[in-house]
Amino acid sequence: MSTVTSVKNSASRQYLLLGLGGLVILCLGAAGMYFLGPLLGVSSTTTAAAEQEDHDEDGHPGEEGRAEGETADRVVFPKVQWKTADLKIADVEKTDLPTFKWVTGKLTVNRDQAAEIYPLVEGRVHQVQVRFGETVETGQTLAIVDSREVGQAKLELYRDRRDQRFAEVNREWAKTINTNVQKLISALEDEVSLDNVQTQFQDEQIGQYRSELMTAYADLYKARKDYERLKPLEEKGISAGKDVLAAEAAFKTAKAKMEALLEQIKFTAYREELQAKQEFEKAETESGVSRSLLYILGYQAADLDNLDPLAEGEEISHYPVKAPFAGTIIEKDVVIDERVGPDTKMFELADLSTLWVQADIYQKDLPLLDELQDTLNFRTTSYDHVHEADIFYKGDVLSGESRTVRLLATVENPNGHLKPGMFAQVQLPGKVLSDVLVAPVSAIQRQDDDEFVFVHQKGETFKRQNIVTGTQSENMVVIEQGLQPGDQIVVSGGFALKTKLLSGSVGGTHAH
Repeated sequence: MSTVTSVKNSASRQYLLLGLGGLVILCLGAAGMYFLGPLLGVSSTTTAAAEQEDHDEDGHPGEEGRAEGETADRVVFPKVQWKTADLKIADVEKTDLPTFKWVTGKLTVNRDQAAEIYPLVEGRVHQVQVRFGETVETGQTLAIVDSREVGQAKLELYRDRRDQRFAEVNREWAKTINTNVQKLISALEDEVSLDNVQTQFQDEQIGQYRSELMTAYADLYKARKDYERLKPLEEKGISAGKDVLAAEAAFKTAKAKMEALLEQIKFTAYREELQAKQEFEKAETESGVSRSLLYILGYQAADLDNLDPLAEGEEISHYPVKAPFAGTIIEKDVVIDERVGPDTKMFELADLSTLWVQADIYQKDLPLLDELQDTLNFRTTSYDHVHEADIFYKGDVLSGESRTVRLLATVENPNGHLKPGMFAQVQLPGKVLSDVLVAPVSAIQRQDDDEFVFVHQKGETFKRQNIVTGTQSENMVVIEQGLQPGDQIVVSGGFALKTKLLSGSVGGTHAH
């Protein structure tokens, strides 16, 4: 009995010693962690708890990490910074919202201000004076072609002009001769004295007719004087009758000869003037035809005024290919020494200061065209802003293949930002949504998949408010959830608020 009791007492003491040893080890471990923990980077439960108080359950900075009045969805923006940030506030309201349908279109060259340039003659390219993409002015030389046809045409014009000058001189000479001859004949018919006739017409140009007329008139004058002298003598019996008869006959003969000569020369001088005039008109016509042929080839009067084959030499066959209007070389298909002709396209020129907007409208959307007035709006993928174009064609024929009609409009492009070939979205009128809550598109902010606005609460405080949007027009969007009429939202400058709000979240996360 005593032996059993002794054994039990011994076992109890052993268990007691083991328990005391374990307690000592726990105490030493706790002390070690207290003193060595900071050195090993192990935080105490008290520190972790303190940090957790500064962050919400999503890990964003807590209220103690923000400026006064700011929370995870609120931001304070000093009013002195509103103007710099272009921050503007407006009320949300209900209204009627016109909607639009966007159809695919494209920008093309204005075909009314575009030209494919062909030479009008055959020849060899002597020089190309422009590059692809170069902007040129009206009348600027694009290339020079050596053309036998042009050389021959210029030589013919030079010859015809020479003949015209000669014909003009002959016409003026014949006109002067005829005028003076008719005056002389008139004086002779009036029986002006021979001395007076010679004095009056001695400096006038009468040509070959002077000698004939003056000789005949002198003969007539002498015969008349002889007859007038003998006639009285016959009556007094002083002169024989046969002498008077001979004088009378000579006078009548001279008179008849004079009258015939006057009639002949009067007609001949007039006919020669008429012939000279006709020769001049013929030469003038031939010169005009030669000049017109060169006009057809594109030459101007100033280009031909000083035509001189000797001075020009081989350049007389040079044919300049010129720009019909100012524009940009959008295609160049010619090189030096290439053989070209009227069927060879050398350049394509376009005035890109205006473009066409082209859209093919499906049959089901034709009623929407009736709502368009004189202009349409469109936008491109390269630029966010909306452009306006002037409509000039709404389509009269439905394509049998695509079942569409073509819509065409002209848009100004002074800065060249719009490019032919760009795809465009063309706006067609749609239905009107009645009494819907709307907000400006500029008010909508985005983060990941969320859309939100900043609602002005009071003073300098703004709250982030998530929303659900619906149909969007050009500048306005329907608010389906998240706002009420009368809410004041930021419609401009919201990016500054978004930046400030997100910078607080980022900073807190880094601190964590």
